[in-house]
Amino acid sequence: TVIFGSYLIAHGFFSVYAMCVDTLFLCFCEDLERNDGSAEKPYFMSPELHRILGRQEWSPRKANG
Repeated sequence: TVIFGSYLIAHGFFSVYAMCVDTLFLCFCEDLERNDGSAEKPYFMSPELHRILGRQEWSPRKANG
């Protein structure tokens, strides 16, 4: 009974934790879609989150010549 009860509590806790992580990723994707990081449309995410998730700004390379 104790093992089963412990499993239910742990499962409930990790389900809430997983839902929070999914929500953060959805917000991250929505922020990238709606904003471009410029002064007019800055990102709402923190710079730490931007760095942790490995999103780098891709700037088009200028053609030589």
